[in-house]
Amino acid sequence: MSPPGVPKAPGAKAVVVKNPLAKAAVGKTPLGKMPPVKAPVGKAALPKGATVVKVGGGKAAGPKAAVGPKAANRVPPMLREGLDFSQGAVQAMLQALNSSKLWPGTHPLDESALAALLSVHSEIALEILHEVEERGTEGTLRDPSAYVRRAVALSSREKEGRARNLG
Repeated sequence: MSPPGVPKAPGAKAVVVKNPLAKAAVGKTPLGKMPPVKAPVGKAALPKGATVVKVGGGKAAGPKAAVGPKAANRVPPMLREGLDFSQGAVQAMLQALNSSKLWPGTHPLDESALAALLSVHSEIALEILHEVEERGTEGTLRDPSAYVRRAVALSSREKEGRARNLG
């Protein structure tokens, strides 16, 4: 707008300045193929002269917990239907161990443990579960799910190693 009393120049247009901002992606990449966006993780800079106080000296104040550090985040095992007989036996034994109260919590053997056990041969899975039960009754196993995942990973590596040696 021009001030009162000042005529407009014929054909003059107001100059519009656009602020160059980062453009958002315009639906060219399907959402399933986009990489996940992660926030940068780092330590915040402290002001000069600030003191850092560690509470408890970095160690737990009380006795060690009976179940691993991620016990609160455990997902209960999802029961599968349509398993063959031996895989059904693995699932049933896992359920029995969870209800045996050898460890605190409602499902010390969680979904990740069941998925790992079902990914290996049923005989190996049952051997691992018998070892978990034995160590649980002895009181030497704190986190049965972590033990199962580790045992499955080690058995898979052994199997790969044997296949390499034979081939």
